[in-house]
Amino acid sequence: MTSTEDVWEREKSLSREWNSYLEDLARCKGIELVSRNLGFGDIRSVLKALKFTESILSDACLQEISHTNRWKNLVKFLKISNSTEECMFVEDRMDQQIKRQVEIFHGNDPELSSKLAKGLLLSCILQIIPNSVPWNSDVMQVLRDVDAIFTLLMLSESGCSLNFNPLVLPYNKIESIVSAFKLDLFPGETCWSPYVEGDFMFRLLCEGFIPIAIKIEWIMDGKVILMPKMHNYRCCIKPLEIVMTKKGKRCAKDMNVTLNCAFNEVLNGIVEQHGENWLYPEIRREFERIYYAPESVGATSGSLNSVEVWKDGVLVAGEIGFVVGSAYTSISGFHKLPSSGTFQMYALAAILHFQSFELWDLGMILPYKLTMGAKTVGRREFLEVFYEARSTERILEIPAEFASPTDTLDLIQAFCKEQNIRKNEGSA
Repeated sequence: MTSTEDVWEREKSLSREWNSYLEDLARCKGIELVSRNLGFGDIRSVLKALKFTESILSDACLQEISHTNRWKNLVKFLKISNSTEECMFVEDRMDQQIKRQVEIFHGNDPELSSKLAKGLLLSCILQIIPNSVPWNSDVMQVLRDVDAIFTLLMLSESGCSLNFNPLVLPYNKIESIVSAFKLDLFPGETCWSPYVEGDFMFRLLCEGFIPIAIKIEWIMDGKVILMPKMHNYRCCIKPLEIVMTKKGKRCAKDMNVTLNCAFNEVLNGIVEQHGENWLYPEIRREFERIYYAPESVGATSGSLNSVEVWKDGVLVAGEIGFVVGSAYTSISGFHKLPSSGTFQMYALAAILHFQSFELWDLGMILPYKLTMGAKTVGRREFLEVFYEARSTERILEIPAEFASPTDTLDLIQAFCKEQNIRKNEGSA
C-alpha cells in the first residue's frame, strides 16, 4: 500500500470512529470547557465576519439553493454565533469534539450552544483546526464555510473584482447553473467559488463542468479559487470513430495499458510535464479524495479514474478522467515518450468502445484532437448529448479477454477489426 493510500485509509478510519461515537454518545465524557481571553482584534474579526456573512446570505447567487442539512447547520451556526460575545472551547479530543458538535447543532442549552459556536468561529479565524475531527463532519463543514466566507470578505476588502459570473457555492442547485449556461445567460465559460471541496467538485463533474482553478497570490499566501468551466465548445468523439496511425498502433507491441493502478503517479506525471498550471496541491488533494474515498463525497454513481501506459515496467503516459453513466471526460494527461500519449488515447478508445460508452468528452478544442477525428460541439448540443449518455450506466474496465498486460496488442487489433467492420458497413 502506498503512503497516499495510507493517508486516506487513516481518514476513513477516523470517520468510522467518529460515526461510532455519534451512534453511542454515552461513550463520550461530559463536555469539558476551556475558556480563552479574547483580544480586541479577535472580537473585531468575528464581528466583521458575521456582518459580512449577513450580506452574503442575502446575495442573489443564493436565491436558488438546496436546503440540505449542511445549509441549515450553517444558518443556525451563524445565528447563534451572533447572539453572544463570549467564547468557549474544548480540547482536541474526539469525544470532546463530538460533544461540541452535538451541543452546537442539537443542544438544549442555548447559552452554551452560542458560546461554543462563537469559539468554533474564532478557531477558524485563528486557523486552529482540530486533528481529531473527520473531513465530512458537521464541525469541519462549518469550518470550511467560515473559511470560504473570509475569502469572500478579503476579496471584497481588497477591491478585487473577480469578473467570473456567477459565484457558485455548494448550496446552489448546480442544475440551475447549468441551465443558465445552456441559455447563454452568463458571459464567458466559467463560474467561480471559494470552495475547493471533493464533494462539490464531484457534483460539478457529474453536471458536465471541468473544475479547474486559479490562485490569488495576495490572499493568505496564495488562495486557490475553484473555476468550474463549461466550455462554449467541446471536443467530442464516439470511441470507434478515432483515427489511428500505423505509428501509434505499433506502440502496442512494447507498451501496455492499465486502469486505476497508479492514480497518484499519473497526477504527479501531469504536474511534472505541464507544471502546476491549475492542478494545485489543494485540487490534487480533493481529486485524491474523490478517488480514494468516494463514499466521503457521496459518489453513488460516477467515478474518477486513471489510465496508465507502461513500457518495461515504467509509467510513460497517462491521464485522469471522469465517468458518469456512459460518458467519459478526459481531464488532463501527460506523456514521456514519443507516441506514448497517442497510444494511450488509442487504447482508451478501444476500452470505451468495448464497454459501450456513448460519449468521449475530450474537453477544450486542440488541433491534435481534431486530427484524431473529434468533432467540435457547441455547449447546448454537448449538454444534451452528455445528459443522454449520463442516463445509461457503464463500468470503466478493461474487457476480461484483454485484462493481461500482454494482451494490449490483442486489444488494439480487435479494435481495428471493429473499425474495419464499421467502415465496410458504411461503404456497402
